[in-house]
Formats: sequence, C-alpha cells, structure tokens
Amino acid sequence: MPQTPSYYTVLSGDLVDSRKLSSDDYDNALYSLEQGLRAICERFDGDFSIYRGDAFQCILSQSPTPLLASIMLRLFLRARALDARISEAWGPIDNYRKDIKTATGPALLLSGTGLDNIKNMRLRLSLHQIDMSPSFVLNIRFIDNLISHTSAKQAQALYLYHWLRNNDHATIAKELETSRENATKLLNAGNYHLIDEFIAVAAKEHAYG
Repeated sequence: MPQTPSYYTVLSGDLVDSRKLSSDDYDNALYSLEQGLRAICERFDGDFSIYRGDAFQCILSQSPTPLLASIMLRLFLRARALDARISEAWGPIDNYRKDIKTATGPALLLSGTGLDNIKNMRLRLSLHQIDMSPSFVLNIRFIDNLISHTSAKQAQALYLYHWLRNNDHATIAKELETSRENATKLLNAGNYHLIDEFIAVAAKEHAYG
C-alpha cells in the first residue's frame, strides 16, 4: 500500500539585483545567502541548495507559521544590504532527500511556479489545495512592502527579534552592541508589532501541520 506523502515548506528564490554587484560583492552576497539559508535550516530542520549562481531552493520539515521562514530570511539578507524574491509553498513532497534537487512533489512545483509568477513582489505564498482569502493575500502584499523598506539596521534588529529565543529588547541591544533604547527605536521603526500581528494572523488562518 503506498505511503501518504509528508507535507513540507519549500522556499524557492533568488537574490535581487545581483547582476549589478561587483565580482567581490557578488561573492560576499552568495556567502551571506548561504549563511542565511543555513540559519533557517537550523531553526526549521531543513536542507537547501544554491544553483544557477544566486538561485536557491530550501525544504523545511518544521515551519508551523506561513511565511515566517521567508520573512526571517529576507530580514537576514536586508541586514546585509541585500534582498531576495522568495516564493514559499506548503504541500506534499513524494521523496524527500538530503539532495533536494532530486526531490519531487506538489510543494516543489507550487514554489517554483510561484517564483516564475512573482512579478514585482518579493514574497509569495502558495498552499496545496487550500485557497487563501483575498484579505490575507492583500496582507501578504502589505508585509512584503513593509520589509522591502526596512533599513539594514532595522532589519538586523527585526531578525534578532525573531531568531532569539529570549527576544526582549535588552537582549537584542546586547547582540547589537547598542543601548536598549536604541534597540527599541530600531524595532519600532521597523514596525515589529505589525510583523508580529501578520504572523499571528497567518498562524490562525493557515497554520501548517
């Protein structure tokens, strides 16, 4: 009797404007992308592959909240004056392997197709056999725009807020080597409460699992 395929989160993406970088800056950008993907895979138990220069694909077996991993990866990159287009999908994978290039399944297809159709956005979400409400899709556009306008310092503070298990402002300030007051200013300027509210809505409406 065939086994029911397991569900995974898949991120497909590429760096924004990488062709405009010098050779040295491009190498540094790829290093930052690799470090960001490693961190996301560490947090959400996954594997990744970088191919065709700066394109990437990442499969996560633990991601309970839609777009959380994608948001964290974009914040990691924006903290380094970089950015990426990311198409996230959730659905079955038929034959998950550590060498993710050989895996197949609807989640991979959805993620890849989403990236092909991402147009002028930098975040996209597709759910296998689940329709999203127009209001939720609109919220994705808002959060995409918000992240696209964060400064590097704001993004660094926001990333730490979502990465650290103990994410009080004093701890973030210590990581940033700045005052608690300045850490709070950076978080507020980056609209961290709005990102929190979006993640809470996403978890309520479309929790993975």
